[in-house]
Amino acid sequence: MCDKFPRDNLDALVRRLDIIKRLAASPRTHLARADTPRALEQDSQDHLTSIPTTIDRPGGRHDNDFADIANVVIFPTTEEVIRVYEDYLPSTNFSNQHVLGDTFQRYIDSLFRLIRYDTMGPIVKVLRDICKSDNLMAGRFYQQDIRADTYLSCSVHDIFMNHKQELRVLLSFPLPPEISNRSFKHQKKWWKYSVSLEEGRLVCFVYKEADHSNTLFFQVAAKDPKQLDVSGRKPRVIAKLLSLERSIIKQLAHLVEKKTPGVLVDFHSVLPDTFMPMFDNLQRIRLENQLPFYKWLTPSEPATDEVPPPLYARREGFAFPLSSIAKDKNTTLLLYSAQGLHGINLFDLKNKTGLDSGQCQGLIAALTREYALIQGPPGTGKSYLGVKLVQVLLAVRKQANLGPIVISCYTNHALDQFLKHLNDIGINNIVRIGNRSTTPELESKNLRAIKVKCPQTFVESSNFEKLNNSEHRLLADFKKAMNELVEPTAVFTDPELMNFIAKTYPKIHQKFLTKTMVSIASMKSLRTWLGERPSAVEHDVEQLLKRANHDIHTLSASERWALADHWTEAFRESKVDTVLETLAKSKSHRKDVNNNLNARDQRTLSQAHVIGITISNAARKIDLLKSLSPKVMICEEAAEVTEPHLISTLIPGIEHLIQIGDHKQLRPKINNHNLGREISGKKWQLDRSQFERRAEGEDGLSPIPVAQLNVQRRMRPEIS
Repeated sequence: MCDKFPRDNLDALVRRLDIIKRLAASPRTHLARADTPRALEQDSQDHLTSIPTTIDRPGGRHDNDFADIANVVIFPTTEEVIRVYEDYLPSTNFSNQHVLGDTFQRYIDSLFRLIRYDTMGPIVKVLRDICKSDNLMAGRFYQQDIRADTYLSCSVHDIFMNHKQELRVLLSFPLPPEISNRSFKHQKKWWKYSVSLEEGRLVCFVYKEADHSNTLFFQVAAKDPKQLDVSGRKPRVIAKLLSLERSIIKQLAHLVEKKTPGVLVDFHSVLPDTFMPMFDNLQRIRLENQLPFYKWLTPSEPATDEVPPPLYARREGFAFPLSSIAKDKNTTLLLYSAQGLHGINLFDLKNKTGLDSGQCQGLIAALTREYALIQGPPGTGKSYLGVKLVQVLLAVRKQANLGPIVISCYTNHALDQFLKHLNDIGINNIVRIGNRSTTPELESKNLRAIKVKCPQTFVESSNFEKLNNSEHRLLADFKKAMNELVEPTAVFTDPELMNFIAKTYPKIHQKFLTKTMVSIASMKSLRTWLGERPSAVEHDVEQLLKRANHDIHTLSASERWALADHWTEAFRESKVDTVLETLAKSKSHRKDVNNNLNARDQRTLSQAHVIGITISNAARKIDLLKSLSPKVMICEEAAEVTEPHLISTLIPGIEHLIQIGDHKQLRPKINNHNLGREISGKKWQLDRSQFERRAEGEDGLSPIPVAQLNVQRRMRPEIS
């Protein structure tokens, strides 16, 4: 019985068992607690590697320096901005020491920390210069690393929820000095056509209270040109809050209430949508402790450089029919996956397809390896070979139950070119996700255009109507809760405060009724009991509450005011609770709405043979792509993508990854060149793509086989 057990079934079982094992091991493979001190003793952490305690460790530098990257807040905290410290930047070199013993976890940990430092480092430098200024309104801030504009005397004008149940703030500020002196007509023109504060950009509101700096991050959601239609009105932008933590909600309410002025920093080239999904996915990978093809990405035992066929192609006798790319479509041409480069006669393949020797070997290698790299200089036909690969894969789509083939590219231009080539040869069942296409032939292939033809089901339509009805209630509830929060809570003027005392401290409230016999709707009883406020004296509130439960009239004046201040703060916290509860309901509602909308997208995409998407969008749409259960991904321009970006797009469950690129031409772009190979050597190498790393090999990890294209078709060799 065991001898006849199919090999592909066995491989699939082994793969599932490995996933279960890594998920079970996940809690044990990170640095235990988020508050791990830097000087942690080695013998107290049995899951750390047995290395000298002098090794640099995460934790303790500031309030966002955690041992576990899953706990790290992506945007820098105020303390992270203000405090001066040496950043924890672990090496990507597997031969170097690391606090994590599990090679996969150290791999994710190092990439996350380095790409976060590269992304947030320039932002921290700008904000640190601003925060250390004695006078925020002086406006003299400058940093070479990143372009940023500052708008002085900005304020948070309002907090509201839009029709999508997303929290928004209204930021207003005076016109810049160089604009305020111009004519009103010129001001309107500047506001309408200026590239400042464009939609999608990162902005930060910096303000000071009691000589302490504070920072709040937003993303510009809209810039209304009509805001300057009335002379003298301040420019305003609607911004999206990038975190919904309790402390931030309290900050916002305080800023609206007090109209606290601050500096608005506009980061020109920083677009959160291009990197936030990557960070979210890296943290998810850390928690799940699982990534497709991880055994080809990190040192493992037993070590091997013999890459097997993709799981779907391991069934006994499986062969790729190549007639779809042959000159004569009636010819019989089969590539047996189990035999790799020996699975077909190379001479026959070359003659019958017109491919050159390098392209033939690249085709075979890409189809018979679950993790494949194809390299070639410009003009050697990399994209052409990519199109041929899609043709072959589509020929086994039903047989191997491949689902849609996912094509991802670094740039919109490359994606358009690839999809256009497919369309030109008759592969028309294509869906492009994303709206940045400039190719007219692909307009009808866009997801938004196609799903219009895919009507909602009865269930979806019914759900939409129910969700739409509940939307209005949520908006009204939030408006009421936020209005109550931003209104000042005064001891003598807020009738709700006495109601709060009645609900929260019923025994104490009863004492007021027994002694004064006045209506609880009136604040006179509380006013009479408090009297004039004396000089502030610190008191133990818990002890005061115990005494008040017995007899409120035995408390001294300072004790009564201390208790009243405590009630006022507790009352305000209860308002924050109400806002957060409303936001939680809105988040759940928004998730239901998105799931309802995604159901239509999912049905549309599931009918596609090919899905095209950019790398950054793939990270953002990872859950939607996962729902389609695709088995094949082809990544063009792979050598130009940083490794953290690439792994954040690897769809869970994928069985076949083909990377096409040329690491000898262009490397990924990074902000901090100190993290690159030329300056840091082998320590960090953030500008090294996964393509380059696996093609060249490194300490502890042999090079992966690379299919090389070498026949120049459009450029002189000395140029390429």
